[in-house]
Amino acid sequence: MTASLAFVHHANQYLITNGYDNRPGIDAVIGSHTERSGLRWILELHRRYNIAANLHVSGTLLEAIAWHRPEFVDEIRSLLDSGLIELVGSCYAQNVMRFSSYRHNLKQLNTELELFAFHLGVEPKTVRAFWSPERVWDTEAMAPALTASSKRFLTVR
Repeated sequence: MTASLAFVHHANQYLITNGYDNRPGIDAVIGSHTERSGLRWILELHRRYNIAANLHVSGTLLEAIAWHRPEFVDEIRSLLDSGLIELVGSCYAQNVMRFSSYRHNLKQLNTELELFAFHLGVEPKTVRAFWSPERVWDTEAMAPALTASSKRFLTVR
């Protein structure tokens, strides 16, 4: 008997630095191999055991990582290049899409895709899955923005 299973790691909504006394900072979120902690350790396990995964990183978190720990961006890029992980797109700042306009949602989606291209070298057209950040789905309000496409980026009507 065979069972199919998907690993999706979800790292979102952080616009952070270090030095908080009431929550983890960017170093704790990224973690380390030696301490077996954070995203770094999770991704290392996928590398060690050659287990594919999908990774969602919000635009705000990706920018915080690029600013504070750019070497971790290189680690993510290496795993992308190996084909071991695939990115899951979403809205840049994880706005609640059902309460935002079509134009705003599209801008959020495009900004996230532009950051994937800029920081990780991932062409927007290769991102095949998207995470809807809110817990209340509204197909009529969200489907047009999530399914719009052009040759390179989603387009604003």
